[in-house]
Amino acid sequence: MDTSFERLTEAIKLAADKLGFDDAATLSSLATLADTGTATPSNTPEAVADRVRAFRTAAIREQNRPPRHMPPSERLQLVETMEKTRSKVLRLLDGSDQSGGLNLLILGATKFCSTRPLQELKPITFKDMQVTKTHKGRVLLLRIVSVPCYIVGISFAAEDTNGRVEHITIYNLPLHGIRTGPDLDALFPVGALCAIREPSFKMGGSENGHAVRCDSASDFYFLEPDSPILADARWPGPAPAEPRPASFDWKALGNGYFAQRKDYLAVRAYSEGLARCSSPEQRLVYYLNRAQANLRLNNFGGAWRDTSAVLSFLKAGISGGPPRAELKATIRRARALTGLRHLERAHDEYNRAFELDQDELEVLSGRGLVGALLSQRDTGECNWAGLEELATGWMAPSGLPVADYFGPIKIARLEQRLRGRGIVATKAMKAGDLIIVEKALAVAANLPAERDFAPTAMRDRPLLPFATHATVDTTRLEAISLVNAFPLGRHKIGYEFIDNYASGLFLVASMLNHSCQPNAHWMNLGDVVIVRARTAIAPGDEICISYVPSASSQTVADNILRQRAMTACGCVMCEEMINDGSDQINLRHKLLDDNIPKYSQFIHREGAAGLKSRRNNKPALAKLIKRIEATYPKDGISFRPDLVMPYLVISEFCDTTTNTGAAESVAWARKALVASGADFVDDEAGKITPTAAPISQIGNMMVLMLRNASMYVWDGGVVGHEGFAWLAAAVEMSRILYGDTVASFAVRFASRLVLYGLDKAVRRWIKEAEGGSG
Repeated sequence: MDTSFERLTEAIKLAADKLGFDDAATLSSLATLADTGTATPSNTPEAVADRVRAFRTAAIREQNRPPRHMPPSERLQLVETMEKTRSKVLRLLDGSDQSGGLNLLILGATKFCSTRPLQELKPITFKDMQVTKTHKGRVLLLRIVSVPCYIVGISFAAEDTNGRVEHITIYNLPLHGIRTGPDLDALFPVGALCAIREPSFKMGGSENGHAVRCDSASDFYFLEPDSPILADARWPGPAPAEPRPASFDWKALGNGYFAQRKDYLAVRAYSEGLARCSSPEQRLVYYLNRAQANLRLNNFGGAWRDTSAVLSFLKAGISGGPPRAELKATIRRARALTGLRHLERAHDEYNRAFELDQDELEVLSGRGLVGALLSQRDTGECNWAGLEELATGWMAPSGLPVADYFGPIKIARLEQRLRGRGIVATKAMKAGDLIIVEKALAVAANLPAERDFAPTAMRDRPLLPFATHATVDTTRLEAISLVNAFPLGRHKIGYEFIDNYASGLFLVASMLNHSCQPNAHWMNLGDVVIVRARTAIAPGDEICISYVPSASSQTVADNILRQRAMTACGCVMCEEMINDGSDQINLRHKLLDDNIPKYSQFIHREGAAGLKSRRNNKPALAKLIKRIEATYPKDGISFRPDLVMPYLVISEFCDTTTNTGAAESVAWARKALVASGADFVDDEAGKITPTAAPISQIGNMMVLMLRNASMYVWDGGVVGHEGFAWLAAAVEMSRILYGDTVASFAVRFASRLVLYGLDKAVRRWIKEAEGGSG
């Protein structure tokens, strides 16, 4: 019930035209989390839980009742109700009405999706429909008779061919941000003709409250008056609104919407004009204009088809279009192909545009961008620091200018996962090696069971020269989103991420399976997910990430895995926990819960009294740590996240004003790093080389390495040998996790470097790396 899933599900509906897939495919682009507004008593977690339980109870009760006919709604009363609802929503939107509560789009309930072609269905009217029954093989023909309203779906009153009026609700229809008001009125005008495939009545909040509910966007159609399915339809009364005259200027309407950046309305207007226009010269202009509006909507498949139509007209000798129509169409087709990730074809189109005009700035910039993307796709090399700058406060609907890169991996069916798919290494990798760079986009295709996805599926798929009607199975898409979506946090330059406000699906990265002790680490920049090796990976090893945020409690981790139908992932850590037995695990957690908060409070006591309290309590804390360590097997794995906090606390208990105390503090801190999943190799010269990155508390562990380095900073910002070893280890760890150079490391941890007196040493390091003097 996270609004991000609602938006993600809505974004999926944009896919068929947006990315040029055929009607056997559905896909998703990035979904932005809606602003939930001010908390009220009705949208507390308890209220949400109560609403969901009530919904479930009502749904089960309704399923057990027999299908039945419903009494007709009263026409004038229903139209008036829609007017009042619309007015209230508008007042809520402008802030003049503060009475709004919580509106939920509840996911998980089964939702019907029709797969029958519209032309194969036979008409049905309200009087023949029954509540709870899906009317297979039938189509409901409608004429809108009221203003529309959007809450969590679109509502309006409509009449059937008998003149009976009922409440219609359409969910999951892509509106490109359009909500209740004049723009929604323009999309669903009074008098518009429409159809719902294989419809059903659903009960509302009262015994006689009912509506035709359409959950799958692909089951709803707008119809033209001359549509073949309306050939035998007869409406009992005059149209509720005057139709536009045959001479109406749809191009002017579309241009007006485009100038106001109402691109979806512009596309609709140009499409209406195309449906009524037979002149090739005018159709050329409509296609060219619609292509530009589709590009602004990121409907790249539609833009590619529109520009292809324009170029076909021009090739056939059709003239009368705007000046430089061929150049404009070629540039727009190149942009569409870039969005579709057909980069070689996009590069070819830009080359053709370059032949038409070698001085056009849009050609030069687009050609350069695609060339850079091709290089990045093939090598994985990228200016990560620059990309982080672009991703700061990311909200761009088109996402970041990044090409997909896939390292030495393949997607395979795995015996240990009961023939489920996973990602496997095809070559050896070391910690920090780049594995995946991928823009948010998910595909759920009806492929044969024996066919596997390939990482190159996006760029290898065919482009259809004609638009098709995608089948959108909402139930399936909700399940895919719930289980496979990545949280995309707003990125912040620094050592942490904040505010998960979006979710995304990925064609390849979403196939990464979970491990509590993963060999890969993932992060995101805007709509791009980046996966790097956390530790060494051998050929044939499955590549896994952790689905659990690094600072999560065990309760949160259990809930996340349970949501994905997982109780144990089968990794070494899970096997060790099973072997430990519940008694040892319960004892461990009791020792932690009963004692660590008590000892932690001494860390922040200042002055001589604080130092004394830490010194006096340190022996007891050391004994406690031994008892906690004893709950683990002697020869078990080193990744022990429950020990991280005790090690950190006792590290702070050491008297770092003495060399001995500082060394002891660093030793305990190193144990915390290893318990978090990190690992290191020391050489004879004292160099510390990270060979594995942390799994838990990643941000804290990076800061801990800098703290270790700070123990060896002398007067004047001079860093001792041991301190520089830890500083160099921190730089290398930042490269493993984030792909950092020394310079980008300095930006990421700027405030901590100053706090720990390491900033001068890093500046000297950067100068030396750049060939300057110290």
